[in-house]
Amino acid sequence: MNYRSLTDKDHEAIQVALWKAVAKAESKDWISSVDLPTAYQEITSGKYIGLIVEETYLVMADIVTPWYAAPDNKTLAELLVLRVYDGPGKFDSIPRVLQLLAETVGAGAIVVGTALTRTNRALQRMYARHGFQVSSVELFKNLKE
Repeated sequence: MNYRSLTDKDHEAIQVALWKAVAKAESKDWISSVDLPTAYQEITSGKYIGLIVEETYLVMADIVTPWYAAPDNKTLAELLVLRVYDGPGKFDSIPRVLQLLAETVGAGAIVVGTALTRTNRALQRMYARHGFQVSSVELFKNLKE
């Protein structure tokens, strides 16, 4: 499994992929709150872990401690998975990279989401094959309509 840190050379491809992904996800209510320049700036800011997996996917993650947990209880929070390049990578490699990353940073858990996928269930099934289970559901209400 091949992965590398995000570099400045990836920025243009990320911008194009982000714009396309948001356009495809327009059926999800939360997408109306996305400000593309802000999202792009956050992705490329260096504040988060950014990896290019199999020269195909951008994985953005953060190490967090849930508000209810002891200070040393680290969780690796997947923030974004985005197909950036038409590389050889398979999405199935993402859970394995997240596992390796979590072990490297000493995290005791990994959380992932289905925000940019068209069908939540398909992605849930893929993650379930790697030991993930649904533990909560996020709901969204748009107050700007």
